[in-house]
Amino acid sequence: RTRVAVRGMGGGSGAGDADQKLRVLCLHGFTQNGETFRQRTGSIRKQLKKKIDFVFIDAPHDASGAFGDDDASALGTAGDGVGPRAWWLVGENAAASVAAARAARDDDDDGDD
Repeated sequence: RTRVAVRGMGGGSGAGDADQKLRVLCLHGFTQNGETFRQRTGSIRKQLKKKIDFVFIDAPHDASGAFGDDDASALGTAGDGVGPRAWWLVGENAAASVAAARAARDDDDDGDD
């Protein structure tokens, strides 16, 4: 049997440390988001809720264009209001993101006159 010891970031060894929950940052995969990852980890979160606080965040990039419309509904992020997210973009997704950012910038520049 393997045992894993995890210490909190505080570094203290006082009596109160045993009562503090460990905080775990949970990063979702490509085309998921924090909410869908939270839903998919429900079983483990329920088992560990007395010992661990799970923190779920969304990646910064919109990954809506990563797949066609037919595949988008299979991602499981359609009805949550956030949509699919990505931590970084490469290839055609990066090019589309840069083009969208430039178009938004150009629209902002046109409105400042």
